[in-house]
Amino acid sequence: MQELGGPAAADSEQVMNRAHDLLVAASASRFDQGLLQQSIEEFLGREWLRRHPGVQPFVNDLAALVQP
Repeated sequence: MQELGGPAAADSEQVMNRAHDLLVAASASRFDQGLLQQSIEEFLGREWLRRHPGVQPFVNDLAALVQP
């Protein structure tokens, strides 16, 4: 929300949309299909995650939950 209206707003909105897509896929028990054969980091965007390091622990927790 801090980036709303700023130059990075479009990137953050895209990440939020992708995170919502993962939530929908997980709700339908199709999490892996939601990733489109990418890692969580690739799907959300490595550059965005690099700029928002506070999100990485949550990505790590999610990845640990979905490991086969």
